[in-house]
Amino acid sequence: MATKTLVFFLSLALVQAQANNNARTLDPEVVQRGSFQDGSGAIGFDPVQAASTTSENNFINFCKGQTLTNGLQHTDGSCNGIGA
Repeated sequence: MATKTLVFFLSLALVQAQANNNARTLDPEVVQRGSFQDGSGAIGFDPVQAASTTSENNFINFCKGQTLTNGLQHTDGSCNGIGA
């Protein structure tokens, strides 16, 4: 019974995730707050390391005005907003 319940909830979560994939705005519930900090205060930080870029809106519009990668390799440079 527990397995069936787990499968049901996983299926439900998948359906919800797929439905949300079409949204063009960031749902406040999924903002990744780790992006607010540059990592320089983290345990194990080495002062030789460069601080990470920070964002309070999960890098929405990060690539605005730049050539988008769109799965291609551009020899003159491009921006990949996923994982920016």
